[in-house]
Amino acid sequence: MNNDSQFHTTESKAEPEFVTLCAWTRTVRYEKEWMSVEAYLERRYGVVVSHGMSPAAMRQQEAKEASAPLSQQRSSHLTQPALRNPRRLAAVKATRLLDSDSTKSFDRLTRIGARLLGVPTTFISLVDSARDIYLSNYGFAEPLASKREITGQTFCHFTIEGESPLAIPNTRADPVYRHVPTVSSLGIAAYLGAPLVLLSGEVIGSFCAVDTVPRAWTDAQIQDAVDLASLIITEIEARQMALDTQKERRD
Repeated sequence: MNNDSQFHTTESKAEPEFVTLCAWTRTVRYEKEWMSVEAYLERRYGVVVSHGMSPAAMRQQEAKEASAPLSQQRSSHLTQPALRNPRRLAAVKATRLLDSDSTKSFDRLTRIGARLLGVPTTFISLVDSARDIYLSNYGFAEPLASKREITGQTFCHFTIEGESPLAIPNTRADPVYRHVPTVSSLGIAAYLGAPLVLLSGEVIGSFCAVDTVPRAWTDAQIQDAVDLASLIITEIEARQMALDTQKERRD
C-alpha cells in the first residue's frame, strides 16, 4: 500500500461519537434529557432491549444465596421458578412497558389505592428477571420515586408465584418474610400484594400496598387490591391492543 492510499484511509474514518453517561446512576444524556441506557437505545436507534442474567451474574447470585442463612435461602428459593420462567418473562417484555414513562392512568390507580386502603404507599410493579420496574407509585421517597426500579429480592417476587393475593400483617415477625431486603431498606412492616394476571395466564407483576407499621388486612381491603389489579391489567392489555393496531397500520 502506498503513502497516498494510507493517508486516504486514515482521513475517511468516521469521527467517534461521544455519549454522556452518568457513572453513578448509569443514565445517558440525550436531547437535553437524562434517561436509562435502554430508553436511549430505543429512542435513538430503535433497539428494544430485553433483560436477562449473564452466567457470571448468575454465579454471583448463587454464591450469595449459598452463604446466606438457611431461612433466607428458603425465601430466595421460593421465588426463583417464577422469576426465571421464560414464558412469563416474554409476557413482561411484550407489554412494551419496561422503562416506559409513568402515565396518568396508572398514577390515578395508585392514588385511588392509597386512599381506598388507607396506606401511605402503593405501587404497580412489573417483575423482570433481575429487577422490579414501577409503572407508578404513590408515596415513594427519593431516589426510588424517580429511579422507579429496584434490584434484589422483593415481596413482589412472592406475589407472582400464584394468582392469589399475598397479605402479610407483620413482616418482621415472619421467619421467611423478615429477611426480604426491603423490610430494612424501605421500612416495610406490612404488605398486601395482588398479582397482575394476563388473560393468557402469565403473572407479570403486582399491585401492592405497604405500611411502615404492622396492620391486619381485612377481607374487604384484600378484595379492593384484587379489583385494582384487575383494572391495571385491563389498562395494560388495552395499551397492547392499541400498539398492535398501530403497528399493523404502519406495516
